[in-house]
Amino acid sequence: MPQSVASNSPKPFAIVADDVKANRTLVSTWFAELGYDCRPANNGAEAWKLVREHVTELVVTDIDMPVCSGLVLLHSLRNHASADLRRVPVIVMSSMRDREICAFIAAYGGTVFLPKPLEKEAFVRMVHGIHDLKSEYVSDASGAPETPWQGTQRISPTLRRLVREVQYGRALLR
Repeated sequence: MPQSVASNSPKPFAIVADDVKANRTLVSTWFAELGYDCRPANNGAEAWKLVREHVTELVVTDIDMPVCSGLVLLHSLRNHASADLRRVPVIVMSSMRDREICAFIAAYGGTVFLPKPLEKEAFVRMVHGIHDLKSEYVSDASGAPETPWQGTQRISPTLRRLVREVQYGRALLR
């Protein structure tokens, strides 16, 4: 992405979903510095509403949130009827330290995983990298295993719960 957005062109739109206000504010500030119009969401359901209301260039989501997790949001995006929504890049961020989290994020179509605490330089590099590759970006979560933890090392109870929410379709967003 160019360092600044031309004044006559619309700003790219991004969504930040995190149940911690400080994280939403921090990432929103970094997006503003990069020339994005950014909207915060308290959870995956609020982010889903914003995604459907705006042409969205990028979504950043925490994985574990009340009401609707980032994993459900990601799964809903990757399985939507609209090809445009299926192609929205998603940065998944989390403070979870599960050894298998990157594999799960990839299996469900996440573009990249960003560990918390967040570092501005890493975030900016990821956003620039995603923008540079966006024209080639196509994600298909159809390869997500029914029980992705089978054959892997033991996973945390939190990650297991989040995967089950998606697996049993209790919270698929429409």
